[in-house]
Amino acid sequence: MSSPMPFPMPMIRMIRVLLLLLVPLWGQEVPKNLFEKAYVFVERNGDDADTREKLSKLRQGDIDTLYQVAQSMNDEDRVTSVQIWHALADDETSPHLLSQVALGFAYSEVDKARAIAYFVEAGENGPHQAALYNAGRLLAEQHDYSKALAYIRAAANLQHANPKYIKPQLTETCRQAYDTLSQQIMTLPNLSLQASADMFLYASISDFPPPNTKQDKIWRKAMQALQQHDYVLAEQQFDTLADHPHLSMLQSHLLKALKMHAMINIKDNDL
Repeated sequence: MSSPMPFPMPMIRMIRVLLLLLVPLWGQEVPKNLFEKAYVFVERNGDDADTREKLSKLRQGDIDTLYQVAQSMNDEDRVTSVQIWHALADDETSPHLLSQVALGFAYSEVDKARAIAYFVEAGENGPHQAALYNAGRLLAEQHDYSKALAYIRAAANLQHANPKYIKPQLTETCRQAYDTLSQQIMTLPNLSLQASADMFLYASISDFPPPNTKQDKIWRKAMQALQQHDYVLAEQQFDTLADHPHLSMLQSHLLKALKMHAMINIKDNDL
């Protein structure tokens, strides 16, 4: 009995393409040519049980598997891997968080604004500790210090609100980065009134003053006085806060800058 004739290679490729066209694309707008490249990449780089499982999951439309394949492709075909991450991350109805993080890292050296946007979205929606930290790190490089303090502090303190999302070593890295950034800010010359005010509430890793406390109300009264150009009242409120033992070193530094600006405006109004 003669053995069956093998399918010619063009026929095998046609069958594979037909299979891919039938795969549900998870609700995301993943271009079929990108999906086929991922599928061919897995086929070409293995022939074991793990490979067959990946191919099966791809045919079933598993998002995480496609994301992981894109990671594996990154050294060989960076453009396609980034395109796949975009297709998964940019979906309006169900953005893929890990693809957002991957894009943050992919753009971190070439397009910092874009990287920050992806890290911020992943960090806030996850929450995702590494994304929060890297958003803060890049914002610090852009000299957006109030937001940098906010995101690095959020990453450092994630253990309190969402302990299942943290890694202890990364938490320690975040705390050290927060301390380093605080010290760096204290060396900056001529901090403006606006910059000092914007940073104050993020300038304590222990979140001082807590919301709706006496100290929080004093701070808000000072900010309201500044908005109304009542610099005498603002200076009085800064003085009241200045002696509190829970102030961080950076907050004490910022209060001195705020008081100085208030005094300058008081003198200008007297002229």
